[in-house]
Amino acid sequence: MKYSAVIDTNVILSGIWSRNRLSPPVVILNELVGGRIVPLYCEEIFQEYDDVLHREKFHLPQSDIQTVFRAIQKYGVIVKTVMTNEVFPDPDDRVFYEVAWARQDIYAYLVTGNLRHYPAKDFVISPAKMVEKFGENGME
Repeated sequence: MKYSAVIDTNVILSGIWSRNRLSPPVVILNELVGGRIVPLYCEEIFQEYDDVLHREKFHLPQSDIQTVFRAIQKYGVIVKTVMTNEVFPDPDDRVFYEVAWARQDIYAYLVTGNLRHYPAKDFVISPAKMVEKFGENGME
């Protein structure tokens, strides 16, 4: 089974950074690279990924960043945001929510390590919850 999801930058960063191959962010990145997660994004989200992942302070391997970017471009779907009246503590988080919200016709998830930054909705889930979904439907 494939899942459509907006992946928050913090999940991608954690997945690349982690040394624990079984951590939920690593599992999510592996599923993204393998094509089981269909990443939903817009130009603004992709630009944030690029800006954050290339910050010197993280010292991320360029090859890992490029692997993620290639998977997003190969399997991803560009989505036009749908404006909502929700309030966000960090206005930069709005675009992630609005892309996921725009694709509720296919029940898209927003996977984030910062649940408190988003409205409490069924489609806004933690990396661990996303990994549980893989287990519910069997790992392919």
